[in-house]
Parts: sequence; C-alpha cells; structure tokens
Amino acid sequence: MLDRNARLLVVIAGVVVVVVGYLVLRPGGDGQRSSSTTTASKTALSRAPAATSEARAGEPRSGTAAPRPAGRSLAAPRRFLLTLRDHAVVAGPRRIEVSKGDQVLIEVRSDQPEKLHLHGFDLERDAAPGEPAVFRFEASIEGSFELESHTTDQRLARLEVRPR
Repeated sequence: MLDRNARLLVVIAGVVVVVVGYLVLRPGGDGQRSSSTTTASKTALSRAPAATSEARAGEPRSGTAAPRPAGRSLAAPRRFLLTLRDHAVVAGPRRIEVSKGDQVLIEVRSDQPEKLHLHGFDLERDAAPGEPAVFRFEASIEGSFELESHTTDQRLARLEVRPR
C-alpha cells in the first residue's frame, strides 16, 4: 500500500491531468483561453511538478473535472457542413443563422487544398482532401460575417448571428 505522501502525489497528479486534459480538449477552445484559466492551469502545474511523473498512461484516474468557464453553453453545438469541389460550394448552406451565445461547429470538406477564414471571429483553418477544416466557437458577437477562401478570395458562406 502507498504511504500518505505517495497517495497525495497520485491524487495531485490526477487533478493536474484532468485540468490539463480539459484545457486541451474543451469545446470551443480555438486558442481563446481566458487569462484566469491559463493562470489556474499554470498554478496547478507549478504546485505539483513531481506529481506528473506519477501519472502513467492508461491507468484509471479519479478526480473532479474542472468547472466550465463562464459564458460557455452546455448545449450541443449547432452543426453545419459545407462541401467544396474545385474551390466552389456544392453542398451545404450559403447562409448560416445562429443566435448569440450558441456554440457553433462549421465543418468544411474540400477536394482541393483551401485556406479558410471566418471574419469577425478571426478564425483561420486549412482544409485538404480527407482533412476537413473545423471551426468550433461560441457565437459571441452579433452581426453578419463572411466565411471565405483565402485561396480563391471567394465568399463561401455568410454567418448571421442574431440577438437571443
């Protein structure tokens, strides 16, 4: 059986793994982390540097999941799929309507390499054959925004974010 200090290190390692895993895998991440979330993860890591070596891949871990950041919806994202062929939309909506606060997931599949940009939210993604571009974000800004190809400078769709 593990002594008290070893058990404490295992518990701390589990909490660190859960917090870091949450920060990496959370929906709507897209690199938009609040400074308080980033500071909290750095603090958790700095308090238990030796504990991370105790956690082994594949072993069950226990702990409490980190709380969801304020403003994040628990609802499933509104999903939209656009399909491009020869740099043109052949399937999917040309106009995407959501409400402010909605979680949104836009997937763009293309048979050609494509550089994509969602204006207003300043999200950029690359699509390629077999590698769709996925935009996952919270519709936090009201207005009308273009999803365009920087490869062809063409508008592919318009995102309309309406008030709740």
